[in-house]
Amino acid sequence: MLGYFLDDKGFIDHVDFVDEKTTGNYITISVPTGLNKPQWNGTQWIEGLSNDKLNEIHKTEIKPSEVQKQLSAMNTQIAQLTQSNIALTNLVTAQNQMITKMKGGN
Repeated sequence: MLGYFLDDKGFIDHVDFVDEKTTGNYITISVPTGLNKPQWNGTQWIEGLSNDKLNEIHKTEIKPSEVQKQLSAMNTQIAQLTQSNIALTNLVTAQNQMITKMKGGN
């Protein structure tokens, strides 16, 4: 089975296979998912990072790449061109209706 060997503060120093003959400060209870820096408190695994460090990690802003910026600008242009196309289509339709009326149509 796997053993989590701990340093003097309860943080994982290394992981290795253990058996009943293995000595040292280790835990065989699996580390739960979701911990950024697992720490053994003597009875269970806890988050070893301070709240300030956790907030810093979660506040890290991902800046858009140059390609993402260009794609965003192109999407804006596409939306504007689509609106212009709709307006022109409506104008042509209205003009065709006027021409039809002038020719004596409905």
